[in-house]
Order: sequence, then C-alpha cells, then structure tokens
Amino acid sequence: MGLGRGALAVEELATALAAYGLTLVTHLAAAHGRSLPDVCAAVEASVVVGFSSFDQDTVQALHRAGADLVLPSEPEDASPMRHLGRLQAELEPPVALTVHLEIASAAQAITGWREQAVTGVCAFNDETALAVLAGLHDHGLAIPTDMAAVGADDIPTARLAVPPLTTVCWDLHDVARHRAATIVTSLAGASQVSAGATYRCSRA
Repeated sequence: MGLGRGALAVEELATALAAYGLTLVTHLAAAHGRSLPDVCAAVEASVVVGFSSFDQDTVQALHRAGADLVLPSEPEDASPMRHLGRLQAELEPPVALTVHLEIASAAQAITGWREQAVTGVCAFNDETALAVLAGLHDHGLAIPTDMAAVGADDIPTARLAVPPLTTVCWDLHDVARHRAATIVTSLAGASQVSAGATYRCSRA
C-alpha cells in the first residue's frame, strides 16, 4: 500500500530538513501516551512544526520544554486552495460552512449554500470535497450543473468519485524545500518569515 498524501508530505519534509543536517521526529497525539512538550524535551527539539494551530498555553509549554521556535499550522502557501482569500478584494466574500466527513453534515451545508445561491464549493481538501459530492447526491443535485465542487491534494481516490472529482495538486517536494528553508532561516534569527505566524522565546 502506498503512502497517503499526508505521509508523503512528512517524508518530503524529513528529506528536505536532512539536507540541512536536521532530523524530523513526528508525534501523533492519538498514538502517544506522552504529551508533545514531553516528547520535545526528550529529543531536545529545537523547532516544533504543527499541522494544526497551537494555543498559547501549548506554545509556552513547548518553549519551556526547550523549543526555540514554534511554527503553528501549515505555511500559508502550502495549498493553492488555502489562500483564495487573496482574491476577496475582487470577489464576493465566500460562504464558509463546516463540513464533516459525513453525508448528513455535507447535506446540511449544501442546504445552507443553496439558500444563498452558491454554485460552486472550493473544499479545504479532497476528503472534504468527496463529502460534498456525497451530500450533493443525497440532495439529488446534478454535478457540476447544479453545484460544482473542487478539492485539493489530488489523492488517488478522487478519480473514483462519480463524477470524478476536480482537484488541485501542488509539488510536495517544492513545498517541503520551502518549509525547510523557512525553518532554517527562522533558526538563524531572520526578522521576517514567509511561512506564516511564528512564536519566539527569549533565552538567556
């Protein structure tokens, strides 16, 4: 079985960081009994890169554990579907609704979109877009005539949808190289970082 898109992204980042002499250690909250700060302290992590945002208490705990730099969430440019807000100056604000990976959740969101005359959905990722397609089928709507859906990540199962899902992909290798360079630049004390918000701590 091949690696999923998320696993491939981690693998590419590990390879890119290795070019700088850095080692990537992953922590899955659901698979470890130890907290992230404890693991960071055990491996003496200098940088913590999150795949979701950290609250301020977690950031402070990570700094106390020895992390010099905490980069929450993905870099802003990680996906072409995740920075469509840049176009909002020219377009109407999007109608953003939460869609869980369940048909009922997607169908409820589609009801809301239909009430506001939405004709197309740009989903956060392909899994969410597939849920949207299932919700559209549940409503008996034609795709894309009644409503279109676009995903992001180009996962293999996207082509198995009915109709096949339109999806956007990006070069994981380039994203990983950019992310690794951002981490190294940040560690060097650069005043500006191109990968989104960063939290720093002052250490004597």
